[in-house]
Amino acid sequence: MAATAILSHVTAMSLRGMLITKMITWSYLAGFLDADGWITWSKTISKTGRLNTHYQVGMTQLDTFRKHMENIHQFLLEEGINAFICERKQTSNIPGTGNMINVGVKETKSLILFLERIS
Repeated sequence: MAATAILSHVTAMSLRGMLITKMITWSYLAGFLDADGWITWSKTISKTGRLNTHYQVGMTQLDTFRKHMENIHQFLLEEGINAFICERKQTSNIPGTGNMINVGVKETKSLILFLERIS
């Protein structure tokens, strides 16, 4: 990957008034997945009775970091990963919680590519 591609994905986040700059790289995403990520699978039965297994991998952050998650999503798209981004509404009245942003991958080819690149 060219250095210009990496440098185009520098993003700034504000955490309690501090400015934090993060460069999005595959190593950064590996750590992000380890800390705030998830890998899930499910099984479904098709109308013809075939058993299908579906996998997903993704990362989640508070809505406060929406721009950073959008930058991660854009990085993945530019790297050829068919990623999705979606908002998850708050389901709790616990103070300090709020809406969440998920960036994930569920298409098999993209999922394999994502996992290869972060390893």
